[in-house]
Amino acid sequence: MCRRFALFEKPIELFGDFDIEAPAFSPRYNIAPSQATTVVVQDNVSGPAAHLMSWGKGHPGAFNPSVICARSESIAHKPSLRTAFKARRCLVPANGFYQWTSRADSGLPRPYYCTPAKQDDPMAFAGLWAESPGAGSQVRSFAIITTTAADAVRPIHERMPVTIPRIHWRRWLDPRNHDYFGLLTMLLPTMSVGLQCWKVGDLVRDAARDCQDCIARVA
Repeated sequence: MCRRFALFEKPIELFGDFDIEAPAFSPRYNIAPSQATTVVVQDNVSGPAAHLMSWGKGHPGAFNPSVICARSESIAHKPSLRTAFKARRCLVPANGFYQWTSRADSGLPRPYYCTPAKQDDPMAFAGLWAESPGAGSQVRSFAIITTTAADAVRPIHERMPVTIPRIHWRRWLDPRNHDYFGLLTMLLPTMSVGLQCWKVGDLVRDAARDCQDCIARVA
């Protein structure tokens, strides 16, 4: 499960690699389910494009509208996710994500912030997107794919978002790519970008709090 993530630096590598124009950008330090953020998609008609989409706030007719995360182990065969995995894969740019300890020694589980170990490494989550009718327009939503935790995250939680390395961005996004074995290989934790994690404060628990202090390291 992934419940929060941050995107506070414009993902120029992602936009540049695909030669696309990004929507209006504002730094975000505490993106929560149902909120909108930038997502990069590609369909069979046009090339890659960046859109604002709601995280997990879809409408009936695509995958389950309440889905915010999809397990990598089930997306290729679960009926509600299989169609999106075939042709509606997306990349969700981020600077890092938050994960809570599975167990707490006392009180509430503690939040941690996880970000690339190398500051220059761009981060993009693997996702699935959907488009469904809304009030007078099409509504786009997305879900983040999760996998078993990599070494840096495992002491905190057993799951984490799939991070697609830059070298595989085009292959992941291309809806004409039906090499499902290759696509599923990208979802393994061993393919993840290297990560570092540190404990943060309680600000991130409140989705209304969106500031740089959310990622501040605490003892």
